[in-house]
Amino acid sequence: MRLCMALDVRAADLLDDVERRLLEVFCSNISVAFENLQLHLSIAELAFQVTLLKLPNRHAFIASLNERDAGRSAVALIDLDNFSYINSVLDDAFGDRVLQSVAARLSEAFQGCHCLARVGGDLFALHGPVDVVTPDRIASVFATPFATDHGEPLRLSATTGLIVVDEPQQTPVEILKNAGVALKEAKHFNRGKTLTFKSELADAARDRMTMLSRLRTAFSSERLN
Repeated sequence: MRLCMALDVRAADLLDDVERRLLEVFCSNISVAFENLQLHLSIAELAFQVTLLKLPNRHAFIASLNERDAGRSAVALIDLDNFSYINSVLDDAFGDRVLQSVAARLSEAFQGCHCLARVGGDLFALHGPVDVVTPDRIASVFATPFATDHGEPLRLSATTGLIVVDEPQQTPVEILKNAGVALKEAKHFNRGKTLTFKSELADAARDRMTMLSRLRTAFSSERLN
């Protein structure tokens, strides 16, 4: 955002040297004040917005969760499938345009949301009413191919971890962690679909981590037969 200012000074008589000098000092001070304001706005934009997509970033999304109402809401983490492959086969510029197209569709589909943000490289986050942030609506965003500069439509899929937030004491970190658990489970077992978080998912994930840790320890100790 750029701020512009115009100053219109009208005087009954011509200004003398002292008055002209005072006016110059006044204008200089006003100019410095506006430059400082512009700097402040630019810093705030960088701190809370993804410039490429004109979307809030992770910090802004966490702020949205902190300011949520006491009622039920839903949070979804939407991860584009095979996006790193798109970047490696084509180029980063093409990948950026894909992200912009996805952001535009999500913005259109979830206009009633509290916050739509980009919280990672190809990871989007949604926070909104439970009847708006739904698996069916998320799937509808990716139901039709995306137009590309190459002329060939690009079909994308996304895997989503969703959590229903109904406890006011849940912190944003806990909410995102649980949504992340659902996303990881979906990546393993329901790729391209939406998986809703349940406490059993976290328990299962912890059990697998414990088993893997024990297997690595046993392997390192050469105790596997």
